[in-house]
Amino acid sequence: MTFWADRPVLVTGGSGFIGSHLVEALLNVDARVRVAGRNRAKFQSVLGRTAERVECLEGDLASPEFARLACMDMDAVFNLAAQVAGVGHNSAHPGTIFTSNMARGRRCTHERGSFSCGQLGVRLPSSRYGADA
Repeated sequence: MTFWADRPVLVTGGSGFIGSHLVEALLNVDARVRVAGRNRAKFQSVLGRTAERVECLEGDLASPEFARLACMDMDAVFNLAAQVAGVGHNSAHPGTIFTSNMARGRRCTHERGSFSCGQLGVRLPSSRYGADA
């Protein structure tokens, strides 16, 4: 038995490159995985049949109600959700992208702290922001 066996874990951004691999890795060690994101169909297409083993919630993590629902009863949260629109768009709108990503992360962190739980996974943004990026 592993540390993660039968442990409820939330992965935000589970349809992204890193998130989808994390979901598979957690399932391989028998974690009970919940994914929260904006597009259930995308998640299901990325993970295929593996998605059947995951609880999938669809909504916007910037919403306090949805973030609260997503975090409820989880032992750990891996916050990988991010607005990603490609290098050109991200470079042209770094402030908007950064603000949007931080709002979702902040909401999830706040809601996670509302419950008595042991773990909070924190992520760094997948993009650098600013003129020297």
